[in-house]
Amino acid sequence: MLRKINPIVLAFIFSEAFFWSAWNLVSPIIAVYVVSALPNGSVQTAAFGFTLYLLVRVIVGLFVSNLISFPSDRKRMVTDATGMVLLSCCYLLIALIPSLLTFYIFFIIAGISFGISSPAKYPMFSLNLNRQQASKTWSTYDAITFTGMGIAIALGGVIATKFGFKTLFVISSIVNIIGILPYWIYNNLHKDHKHFNGEK
Repeated sequence: MLRKINPIVLAFIFSEAFFWSAWNLVSPIIAVYVVSALPNGSVQTAAFGFTLYLLVRVIVGLFVSNLISFPSDRKRMVTDATGMVLLSCCYLLIALIPSLLTFYIFFIIAGISFGISSPAKYPMFSLNLNRQQASKTWSTYDAITFTGMGIAIALGGVIATKFGFKTLFVISSIVNIIGILPYWIYNNLHKDHKHFNGEK
């Protein structure tokens, strides 16, 4: 099945698997982190952080999609990778400087990161999707990403319990940055080919 998927779409799927696995290592237990590890932290604080992240993500996403042009898949990959690097830095920030301030900064930067990546990567997926294979490709996407997310959620609880939240955030940063590798591999395998969407 994987051999029948457009290589660009395949790179996107595996990148997404690492991206969402890293996010799900921490996001399901972020409220526990806030309440147990941060002074004056509460469930309400955690909820506000998620709201802040979503608002920033929407605003930045609209801004990026309206003002930045993505004429080629290569530039879409670079833009997505930029957002992922920023998010990895965000994980490290909260790991090294745990406080309510960095918690809010974490969600602001996360919103910016998602806002940068999403307008670039989702069109890349849809523009290169074979319509005749659309259902199978989406099923493959779900199978790979949700499996990674499910494993990450379970591991996140184990890692936080046995090794602490700092270790968890550092591992999330590493897993997230690995999500750039599928793009890097694709670009190196096809660097002499000019079949990137939009490139001449």
